[in-house]
Amino acid sequence: MSASARLHVVVLTAEELGDQLDRGRETISFAVDRDVDSPGLGRVAVVVTENVEGDAVVSHLGLIKSGSARTNLDATWVLSAVRELGAAIPLADLASELGRATEAVQRVASQRRGGSLPPAASSALRAALQSRIGAGEWPSDDGRPEWMIPRLDGELRQDHTNAVGTALMFSDMDLAPMRTAPLPGESPLAELRLAPSEASLIDNDLRTFPGMEAQPQREDIFRFTDGEHTLDVMNVNATGVESATGVDLIYYSHEYDCFVLVQYKRMEADGRLRIAGIDARLPDQLKRMVSFDGFAQASADGTDPIGYRLGPGSTFTKFAYPVVTPLREADLTRGLYVPSELLMRLHDGGQLIGPRGGAAVTHDNLGRWLSNDQFAELVKKGWVGSSGISVQDVRDFVSASLQDGRVAVIAAHSTARSSPSQDD
Repeated sequence: MSASARLHVVVLTAEELGDQLDRGRETISFAVDRDVDSPGLGRVAVVVTENVEGDAVVSHLGLIKSGSARTNLDATWVLSAVRELGAAIPLADLASELGRATEAVQRVASQRRGGSLPPAASSALRAALQSRIGAGEWPSDDGRPEWMIPRLDGELRQDHTNAVGTALMFSDMDLAPMRTAPLPGESPLAELRLAPSEASLIDNDLRTFPGMEAQPQREDIFRFTDGEHTLDVMNVNATGVESATGVDLIYYSHEYDCFVLVQYKRMEADGRLRIAGIDARLPDQLKRMVSFDGFAQASADGTDPIGYRLGPGSTFTKFAYPVVTPLREADLTRGLYVPSELLMRLHDGGQLIGPRGGAAVTHDNLGRWLSNDQFAELVKKGWVGSSGISVQDVRDFVSASLQDGRVAVIAAHSTARSSPSQDD
């Protein structure tokens, strides 16, 4: 975990927590106020309960993530990978180590179900706890308990693999190499790694993101090629992977001078239904994407045949289907695509209501969408996407994604006939 990653405090009564754990529950779901910051795909949770004297104590660590909303009044959090500390630590005993962060920690711990700590308070609480517990409970080298890593990385890895697989699909390439794509912070395989000067567009035009509060971490660019097609891919993330809230794919086709932007959301199985919960960030994300569509329409080239598109939309949300035991690469890319403008109309019109009354996306309330094959064919031939958009507009979009805590996967496709010269 990066030093700046935010922790989440989860407040439960000792009876609530004990009852769930005694039943052998692997996950504990509970409602929280909708205006509390979402933990996204997963963050380390510091579980606060009370001791027999009624004092607030840190008793467990776990993983907290957002779940599907049950009603339109509350959000849902899901606590998993819960492990009890060797000895509960009274919050009052941490005051000297927390220093000026004491007030922030106590304020969040006094809320109904807790919430997200500010970065400075997160760092202070992490350091205070690490000084009191065993290395196996929270090792200080990478900041994550080893017993938590598979669950913490699982969903982000699936979304990241889905994004790379989608880019390969758009590029008319075999999906088999998608499993080799490294996450941010991992070293690409030697046969995939590129020297920075070799990566057209990505390295030359999309390396820096002005206006960022923190400098993004640029990882190695890696390349997939089958002799005819080449796909250069770069991960960009401004925070640690473990605190990422999702994945965005920015795909560029050299052949059609075309950008397509895809935001990933995860659907979960709910009985026979597939459902995706909607959190408080979605309206702003949709506004940002529809604004990008507006830039693309304003800058479209009305004379060049290569620039012709079926419509102005170049941004989409992919609702990825749940993956249980993927045996084929295609299983990892399954999902449905919805244009941002359509999704915003449905949201603003109050039509995205789930079966229990909460804000959620289902097949029924969407009504229509594009399948993998339908959307891939449109992208391959340049029927959808931007026309004449500036690289600066793309930089601004990526910067906004990073500020929202998302991992940006930037992929540039070229063929032998469309590859730019090394002088470009």
